[in-house]
Amino acid sequence: MPNEVENRRAFFRINLDIPMCGQLTILEVNGVEIRKGFTSICIEDIGAGGVRFKSKLDIPKTDTARLGVKFKLYDKEYLLPASVVWKADVDGKFKRYGCKFEILDSEKEHYLGIFNRFSISCAKRDHQSYNECNKSKCALKQEKK
Repeated sequence: MPNEVENRRAFFRINLDIPMCGQLTILEVNGVEIRKGFTSICIEDIGAGGVRFKSKLDIPKTDTARLGVKFKLYDKEYLLPASVVWKADVDGKFKRYGCKFEILDSEKEHYLGIFNRFSISCAKRDHQSYNECNKSKCALKQEKK
């Protein structure tokens, strides 16, 4: 289980009490750009280094696929490139993924600032800063963890 794995993260993550609704797309495979649509995901934690989410898709853990993780913070939409680091089965219905964001070093400070602000909002229980997943709104019919 991912919780038992040693934490090797270089950046802090924000664990969300109420998951965030997000979307996932495939950006490229084997260096070839892919133009696919988006599918819904439930983001469980996020930070400048990466994201953990739940999805109905079975995405292979490979270095050749580059994903796009789309989410909204403070009414601004972000699409960050990512690669799968680990995956786990959840109740036979979903997969849980840990992905590393592939952002340029020159952009990391920018995203650190955004996620620091978001972390403060979450500590204050300000859930208006993001789109919450819940049973009535979530496209995945979110179930409690």
